[in-house]
Amino acid sequence: MIVKHKSLMAAVLTSTLFAPPLFAVVQVINGADVVGCDANCQASGVDFQTDNKLTVQNTENIGNTAGDSVTASGGPSVGTLQFDGTSSVSGNITSAGNILKLITINGGAVTTSGHISATTVNFAADGSLSIANTKTLTSNVTTSTNNTGKLTFAGNGTMTGTIGTTGGNKLKIVELAGANTLNTSGDINATSFNFLANGVLNVAAGKNINGEVHSPAGGGGTVNFAGSSTS
Repeated sequence: MIVKHKSLMAAVLTSTLFAPPLFAVVQVINGADVVGCDANCQASGVDFQTDNKLTVQNTENIGNTAGDSVTASGGPSVGTLQFDGTSSVSGNITSAGNILKLITINGGAVTTSGHISATTVNFAADGSLSIANTKTLTSNVTTSTNNTGKLTFAGNGTMTGTIGTTGGNKLKIVELAGANTLNTSGDINATSFNFLANGVLNVAAGKNINGEVHSPAGGGGTVNFAGSSTS
């Protein structure tokens, strides 16, 4: 009996020592601006507890394939996430409740795999942002300089917000890849909307495309206006 108890205790101790952690450890932004997505950020993500900025440097990637890569526990419209080069985000960027205040694309190519919710996405330089297939971008998208910034929808998608500034700075390119469908709820202000294949763009009632529509590869495309609109 004593030997059996010892074996049981050893088994419990071994399983406790080598069990995976119950909660992922994320990078925390609290009280100061931070430069660099650290090891926790690259493995599990980042949480904004205060209204400060995280600058993600070139080739740094934000991890967490299972859920939210970026959270804002400090409240809605808190935190600035700036990308200074080529990066990827493997999960969602905040949920609909506590959305991020600002995402800045400061050059380079940013590729995302989850949904994005923010008050504003701004192109501070002529970079690109790619939204994954079946994902939703919930944010207004702006650009600091007219005719800069490329927004790509890599598959079927939903855009909730205005692209570019009506009567102001336009994005350079908005594009839809593949024979997919993009549903939009706001104006599209871009120098060019490009169909990369025979896709479908659905424009909400009363909203406009302020720019040209092209099919660079010659594959065609369809624009459906739900109501009174202009292009």
